[in-house]
Amino acid sequence: LRRPDLLSLMAVQALFEASMYIFVLVFAPAIVAAAPAAAREGLPFGKVFSCFMAACAVGSATFSLCSAKGLRAEAFLLPVLLGAAGALYLASSPPAATMLQRALSMSHKPLYL
Repeated sequence: LRRPDLLSLMAVQALFEASMYIFVLVFAPAIVAAAPAAAREGLPFGKVFSCFMAACAVGSATFSLCSAKGLRAEAFLLPVLLGAAGALYLASSPPAATMLQRALSMSHKPLYL
């Protein structure tokens, strides 16, 4: 903890992980709130969560590949964090919510992915 660069790296990683876990905890109530009342039954929360976990596995495999090729974490951490922050922003932006509402209101049948 004497190296400020490592301390800042740990802080950024911890804050990013915290935002991801908050997103995981809040995604279900957000989808329910965005869905019309008729479509709220049968929402595919398990499939959505499994997609989140698959994305984590892909990220872990990508990191392993980059590390095996000799790339240092510092070399690709900033683009990865910026890309992830952009994806979280797009997922939580008002146009994304509007698209979700439209998709859920297309049918009164349960929505399955």
